Amino acid sequence: MTSPGVHAFLIVLRIGRFSPEERNTVDFIRTIFGPNAANYCIVVFTHEDQLEGQPLDDFIASSSALQELVNICGNRKFAINNRLLGEPSERKTQHLLGMIQRMVNVNNGTCYTNAEYERIEQKRRKEEAERKERERKQKEEYE
Repeated sequence: MTSPGVHAFLIVLRIGRFSPEERNTVDFIRTIFGPNAANYCIVVFTHEDQLEGQPLDDFIASSSALQELVNICGNRKFAINNRLLGEPSERKTQHLLGMIQRMVNVNNGTCYTNAEYERIEQKRRKEEAERKERERKQKEEYE
């Protein structure tokens, strides 16, 4: 983690492929980092050239799972054409950095902090210990 914390989680997906693992990305982030982590997420699609002129929103609309992912992330999405070079590539990079800055502003300049992560991790460990204790007691009852 960075100090004082993370300003953005970039969920990077390749256009044309949306695997079950990728579908579970936000749930994974929420499990590890807590429910508010989605406030710090932007979905970044690579290989924008594969859209062949199709608007990104139309591509997203073709999949309810993609729509849900983008909605959970506050409708923050961005596409990168991996074939761009020079000035056009630089403009896209600046656009993404601007999007991150706007998200930081929406989050009132706050970032996802180590303290928040530690709190979530401590809660997760406690729940895991409680689950193991319940399983141990159940096992003892059957013996």
